[in-house]
Amino acid sequence: EWRALIALGYYTGGRLMDLARLTWAAIDRQKQAITFQQKKTGGVVVIPIHPELARYLDTLKPGIGRAPLLPKLSAKSGTGKSGLSNSFRKIMDVAGIEPGVARERVGVAGRNVSKFSFHSLRHSFTRQAREESAPKVQAALCVFRGASRLRRVATRFCNHR
Repeated sequence: EWRALIALGYYTGGRLMDLARLTWAAIDRQKQAITFQQKKTGGVVVIPIHPELARYLDTLKPGIGRAPLLPKLSAKSGTGKSGLSNSFRKIMDVAGIEPGVARERVGVAGRNVSKFSFHSLRHSFTRQAREESAPKVQAALCVFRGASRLRRVATRFCNHR
């Protein structure tokens, strides 16, 4: 299931928990799109299914409707000792990928922010979309949150190469 979750992260730019909780109903093979509501923002995103991801999804045992796409991972929490974030970090360790520190913890309530984590796949998604000449605004709409920020972010994304 981790291979599927990583592929989903890379080809959709979705957040870890949103993707871990995907159901088969979110996958529309007719329209070649994945649709889900982001827990963090409440926004609904519709992401075209990349041909490589479609081929990978074809290898999964199919489910119906509200059945989880990734049954084992969907039952785990995102945080904590046995949570998905920590499990992904262990996968990175085995692969020899050092997470690094992008931003140091500030104060007792803060936390370190890793350079490399599952969230890095969101950046890979936008970079890939740019390299494949995907419609830039569409790629920005898939990843960025907040309608009030959308114009500014989409403009920055479209002008950044």
